[in-house]
Amino acid sequence: GSICDEYAASDKRIRVIHQQNKGLLMTRAVGINHARGDWIGFVDADDYLEPNAIEQMVNLQNKYKTDVVRTYYNSEIPTYEKKSTNITYNKKYNKEEILNYLIEKLLLQKIESYMWLLLIKTNILKKIVIKENLIIHQDFNFFLQLLLNINSIYISKTITYNYCYNEKSSKSAPYYKRNIYNLIELNKTLKNTLSINKINNKKLLIIINSRYIE
Repeated sequence: GSICDEYAASDKRIRVIHQQNKGLLMTRAVGINHARGDWIGFVDADDYLEPNAIEQMVNLQNKYKTDVVRTYYNSEIPTYEKKSTNITYNKKYNKEEILNYLIEKLLLQKIESYMWLLLIKTNILKKIVIKENLIIHQDFNFFLQLLLNINSIYISKTITYNYCYNEKSSKSAPYYKRNIYNLIELNKTLKNTLSINKINNKKLLIIINSRYIE
């Protein structure tokens, strides 16, 4: 904390918030609520950005004029396997393509939902409801809400992020268990997210029930 305070003292753009550990999702929520800039990005404590990551993402946004920019990552975990995806990269997706293509790919887990790959308009991000009771797939529901609240996204294969591993990180903690109760809660949350946004798509509901337990 003291290192962060030193940076904040020398640069008025930096704000430091001290609080008890409330978990990753609620920490992000606090950061979003205190954000003053036009854009927001995330970095998990174990990981690090490429030196020009933000510049590259801003340049993509300026070029394609989208609500969100999503880039790609390196993994420093030798045994880590990236999910197999079949979406088209280096492409701008409009509202129709988001609703009719990307959301289905997300629910089928054909697109990774990591929030640290995104540069997002602050005013859009502040509309997202943080679900405190979700133990697993927190980024998943977050990304679903985001897709439902934007008009465009540019998805790039440009590498801006480095994903690292820490045995003490939130995902490897004892409470992170893919048990039946957590999956049922996830099922309810995903359905509720679609309902709130007035998405009545039987195909999406079938995917949720088949993959995340009815």
